[in-house]
Amino acid sequence: MSSINKYSKTVRCFLKRFGWRVYRPALLATLLAGVMGLNGSPVGAETEDANSQWTEATGLNEDELRRVMREILAAEGVGVAGLENGRFFIQSPDERNRLNIGGRIQPRFEYERRGGEENAARARFRRLRVDFRGHVIDENLTFRIMPELRDNARLDTAYVNFRFSDAVQIRAGQFNVPFAWERDSSSSRHQLTERSTANNEFQWPGGGGKDVGATLHGQPVEDVRYAAGVFGGEGRNLSGESTEGVMVSGRATWSPLGDYPRNEALVQPVEGTNLSFGAGAWYANQSAMRDWYPWDDDEDQTAHAFANTLDVQWQNGRFSAHAAGFFRQVNPREDGFSTFNGFGLNVQGGYLILPERLFGGLRYSQANPDDTRDEGKARQVIGGLQLYHNGHRSKVHLEAGWEQHHDTDDWRDTEIVRVQYQLLF
Repeated sequence: MSSINKYSKTVRCFLKRFGWRVYRPALLATLLAGVMGLNGSPVGAETEDANSQWTEATGLNEDELRRVMREILAAEGVGVAGLENGRFFIQSPDERNRLNIGGRIQPRFEYERRGGEENAARARFRRLRVDFRGHVIDENLTFRIMPELRDNARLDTAYVNFRFSDAVQIRAGQFNVPFAWERDSSSSRHQLTERSTANNEFQWPGGGGKDVGATLHGQPVEDVRYAAGVFGGEGRNLSGESTEGVMVSGRATWSPLGDYPRNEALVQPVEGTNLSFGAGAWYANQSAMRDWYPWDDDEDQTAHAFANTLDVQWQNGRFSAHAAGFFRQVNPREDGFSTFNGFGLNVQGGYLILPERLFGGLRYSQANPDDTRDEGKARQVIGGLQLYHNGHRSKVHLEAGWEQHHDTDDWRDTEIVRVQYQLLF
């Protein structure tokens, strides 16, 4: 701990005059309230009055007072807790260690009317997650741990990240594989509750778009972002027992106008225009992540596989739109199976009907995993409304749509209705 400076001495004299030892609990509480207030936490008029009294009594400005308060609290071994930007936090007085605690709850009811099969209705949690994130030692060494608690509890995300600069950062652990914008952005802020048919087919399969590995990423200039990494190729929570090689993946974006869009669904109209272009690619060497001929259960093929994507995001006023194209080439390793290509498309748009109250979105998506046959093809048309209670933190999704999947004989239709509530804390 650094030596107490002259301002700390001034405050200590003030504390002594008011009886530090006698009134220590109350004074510590006031100090805590003061630090929370200065950190931007909504602690009420009492805190503002306390801050004014401290400032008037000591003659310190706000920055000096903040530093002195933290220095004294650190000397007493007292941390700080509160609420900031909707997240609970615990923080050391010197700000070198911090833990934010949040989470996501998404209960859902859905009904599927399946052509040629029995209809299905179910109530479930789509996501039930607790989110721990923060930094240790200093603000450049951050971490995130997020377990998924629905069904059989498992780990969804866990990583450490070191920031050398805005342009150069290293992340290691289990997290989103950099490839497509739909996976790059949080599902909690999408126009619809599920990612598109095309994204689900061509994003790195088997792990929900997440894998264990390490990436180099950053923002070298204001309008350019990049990420490139090496992964185990097994998906999340798996140990690499069935994949001989590794997987490499990368993504880059350019935002010539406005900000990089992270919210598909708008809560407030966008000032001006946001426009962003993205490109991503992955290559999986000797992959057994999936049966690359999924309609032939006897083969269990491994393959070398390559995929890329191009996408664009546009927002203006109350409008928000996204489009992406996908390509994949698969080279099965066993003799007698030829290389085949796959293609996908996703187009969607939305409109903010009532600011802070109602948003509507519509999507068309298709995927053709193998251009030499019809089996495996899929199409999707789905639309929905989001009723905001408190922006993305508390809202209701209402969705209805239609999907088609081609089996060995013909197309099979499925009509879908979903109702989902989302709470972010």
